[in-house]
Amino acid sequence: MNTGRKHLSVFVFSLFLLLANPVNADQVASVKKDNYQARELAKAADKLRQEGRHLEAIEKYQKAIGLNQKYEEAYYNRGNSYDATGDKRRAIKDYDKVLELNPQYAKAYNSRGNAYFGLGNKRQAIMDYSKAIEINPQYAKAYYNRGMAYSALEDNNMAREDWKRSAKLGNKAAQRLLYEKGVVWE
Repeated sequence: MNTGRKHLSVFVFSLFLLLANPVNADQVASVKKDNYQARELAKAADKLRQEGRHLEAIEKYQKAIGLNQKYEEAYYNRGNSYDATGDKRRAIKDYDKVLELNPQYAKAYNSRGNAYFGLGNKRQAIMDYSKAIEINPQYAKAYYNRGMAYSALEDNNMAREDWKRSAKLGNKAAQRLLYEKGVVWE
């Protein structure tokens, strides 16, 4: 088949799909309205979360997600609120959803690592921190957290190396920790 006929076939098939599944202006407007409302709900939830009103924030994030099931920031921040209330398992589910939507979301790996650490699963936490670092090698907080997990497993050499890297990247908590331990990191 020559190139011209191939392009014509693709065009005719595309036209058929468009006519068979028309998207009308009302549907497009409805999606835009839902996305706008979801963003506004998430903004209100963010404010509640920052005020420490996590249960109220969770409700708002839930409504935002109901309007837009692909709203990764709403899942991420709801996960943070679940984590803050001590519900680590629900937090992990939300971080899992974020990573399903965006596998390159380094902060979600770090936060899920924190939740696993809180549940006592330090090895899983290390795997998540490592993935966050793989995605963003300048992620000082992930190095610090991985160092804490290594320390909890009594792997002090690995912990110290991660804390040094974190300190060099500007993490004040790592700098303070190394100073208190008498470790030179510069």
